[in-house]
Amino acid sequence: VDDYQLLEAVVAGADAVLCSDLPPEEAAGMVAACRREGLANIFLLAPTSDESRLKAVAAVASAVGSASARLIR
Repeated sequence: VDDYQLLEAVVAGADAVLCSDLPPEEAAGMVAACRREGLANIFLLAPTSDESRLKAVAAVASAVGSASARLIR
């Protein structure tokens, strides 16, 4: 995501960006860009995330979501 795309999101009325496939260890650029544009950044955690992962996400996220799915056959 570049600054132009984030600006388009702001103009369209977005409040946040869902970082669904971005590890917190690689998120510094995205986090900085979101802050410049006034957007929250939301990271996802698995129900099985350990404490070190929780802390890594908490250090960079504006908000956190958790999701789980179950395959039914």
